[in-house]
Amino acid sequence: MNNIIAFRHIIIFLIATVLFSCDPSGNKNGPLGNKDSASFKAKAIDTLTKGTLKKLPEGNKNSELKFLYDFEGKYPNSINLLDNVIIKQRLQKMLGDKYDFMKSIWEVETPVEIKNGLFYSWGMQAHSGGNPEAILMADIKKNVLYVGLRDGDKVNVYSEDGSTAPPRLLDWEIK
Repeated sequence: MNNIIAFRHIIIFLIATVLFSCDPSGNKNGPLGNKDSASFKAKAIDTLTKGTLKKLPEGNKNSELKFLYDFEGKYPNSINLLDNVIIKQRLQKMLGDKYDFMKSIWEVETPVEIKNGLFYSWGMQAHSGGNPEAILMADIKKNVLYVGLRDGDKVNVYSEDGSTAPPRLLDWEIK
């Protein structure tokens, strides 16, 4: 009986190896198909959001934040939002060393909200009464991230492209 189970596992392994193998030129064979296909691009974006690729295939820069729609209603820590390859890279570029501060205080949080293409997520340090706190917003359609950081009396709002932050973030800033 154990031999039959072992034999099945070997067969499954061999089939999976053949299906997911690459030829020497690096072209994918198997389920991803042609690198130019829409299927490959969708799989690449999905893989990227899980943190295994470094950049999107050419031609997808404007849709880079569309994966955020999948996070609606989920808690940022449950999806490792601040460690997501795309988000982390862009936040580090925008915030510099303030990214580490944001990540360190992001302990208590609300679920992700998305309304009219605007992504919203809020987090604060546990037992702080809301100070320090941070807000991460994204205009998914414009492919722009925004961050608000409150630390004591100091409040800073960051915009990835220098544009005005969404009203919800600006209202938070003056609270």
